[in-house]
Amino acid sequence: MRCLPFVFVLFISVVQAQTQTYTLSLTTPDNPVVKNWEKEQPKQQDSTGWIIARNQLLQNLYNSGFLLSEITRWEYIGNTLHADVDPGNTIHWATLSFKALKYLPPDWVADLDVSGKVVEFNEWKENVLSVLRSARDDGYLFASYKLNVVDLKNDSLHAEVIFEPGLQILFDTIDIEGNAKLTDGYLEKTLGLKQGEPITPLDLEYLQIHLNNLKFIQQVSPPILILFQEKATIRVFLNNRQASSFDVLAGLQPSSANQNSVTITGYVELDLINQLSRGERMYLHLEKLRPRSQDLELSAYYPYLLDLPFGVEGEFKLQKNDTLFSDLIWKGSIVLPLGRDQYV
Repeated sequence: MRCLPFVFVLFISVVQAQTQTYTLSLTTPDNPVVKNWEKEQPKQQDSTGWIIARNQLLQNLYNSGFLLSEITRWEYIGNTLHADVDPGNTIHWATLSFKALKYLPPDWVADLDVSGKVVEFNEWKENVLSVLRSARDDGYLFASYKLNVVDLKNDSLHAEVIFEPGLQILFDTIDIEGNAKLTDGYLEKTLGLKQGEPITPLDLEYLQIHLNNLKFIQQVSPPILILFQEKATIRVFLNNRQASSFDVLAGLQPSSANQNSVTITGYVELDLINQLSRGERMYLHLEKLRPRSQDLELSAYYPYLLDLPFGVEGEFKLQKNDTLFSDLIWKGSIVLPLGRDQYV
């Protein structure tokens, strides 16, 4: 019986203590999948990087129908990684059976075709990968499956599929590296995760997009996961970005009633963002360009007041035009998050 490991690769970085880097020396028959993979690799990387790349190579080969692919040599000698890859021939048809499905959550395998009939490879591949996506969405970030070959004839095979969920990765803390002024609590509430909840690829994708959209910080590099057993710390690399502004314009204008006197005119605009490291904003605009006329606008927004799951915002506007009229508008509200980037 032959065992073919299928590894689901999730593009997140995992911190390891390994610092030694290696150059790849690859021996393989001519194969377009292997060639494309080799072109994408850096000249040197550490052992963890090469292991991730190796898993990706096998997955690329399997996805292209090279189900019998294997790596016959993987050896570090000095500063060189010696690898021998045998892609084998493409397999187009397969008869599959599944083992130990009763140990998986029912919603993972609800749509799985377990009839055991002969199917085309690309058809059942998507069916099998849907199980891995379900596992990943429940926090099993490194879920994989193995294909045990029972019988092989020409380009078709009979095989057993065994799913391996691995550990469920649970959120522990967020660690900020850089000079960004931002509290851990703000990031945790923005991400919508609580300590002990499973982390999914969607959480990491959303966090990266949300950080890129914040005007007051600069994301230096994508977030990484630091794993300790089943617990994960999300490390983000953030620096401050100047977002606050202060503009002043002042002048003197002769008074229309008394030519011997002058009136101060001008405007002040103050926009303070994230001065308290909590993603808040305070805005002031005062304009007086004509005598006895002025515009005043004040607004403030404070998310997650006192670390509660809601924020507050308020706005005040006063427009005065000589003695003809005065317009006053004010409002205050509580901001309740309904979901990511959705508020009421």
